[in-house]
Amino acid sequence: MDFSTKHWAPFTRRHPAAFAVASAEHITAKTNWVRTAFPTCNFSFILRGRGEYHRQGRIWIVEAPCVITQWPGEYLEYGPLPPPLPATPSGGQAGSASGATGTGTWDELYVIYAPDLKPRLEAARLLDPARPVWPIRDLGAVRAQAEALRQLTLAAEPESVADRVDRVCERMILESWLAPARREAPVGEAATVQTIAAELRAQLAEPDL
Repeated sequence: MDFSTKHWAPFTRRHPAAFAVASAEHITAKTNWVRTAFPTCNFSFILRGRGEYHRQGRIWIVEAPCVITQWPGEYLEYGPLPPPLPATPSGGQAGSASGATGTGTWDELYVIYAPDLKPRLEAARLLDPARPVWPIRDLGAVRAQAEALRQLTLAAEPESVADRVDRVCERMILESWLAPARREAPVGEAATVQTIAAELRAQLAEPDL
């Protein structure tokens, strides 16, 4: 999922949205841990892998697919861990006390917003400092928006799609919070169409090889 354009803050918006994206990037097989206080509001979509998120002495388990967040001025530590080792015959785990060894990786798509948008993001209930990590309940919907974002980054004139980038990223964050929509069971031709749509969503949810 290569993003040709990563920085969107320089581009003028013709139809300004509530949340203008500053930057967005996809990182495959990320290995390094982050230990810093950010000056911005960030949403990191963890699409593959596992790890930990440390904040104010508390540790959250990060298990893909999920979202982890960062906001201005608060020191955080987070990063990937290797998969747990299989249990030994005695019932324990081989290797280190944590049951992991070597270097872990995860796939991350992050979206960055300017710090002054924090109150708006909280008011919209897209950012919640009391819940800095949450699971993605409808991965297909999130991946559909991620693919739409990737396509927009390939535009020959990035400024022409900046408004769309803002809205796609907002939709992607919203979809990460929402459960899959419930619908009445279809019949006949509608059932066939829904089956095809479900297969396409499943394919979108599969990680890139």
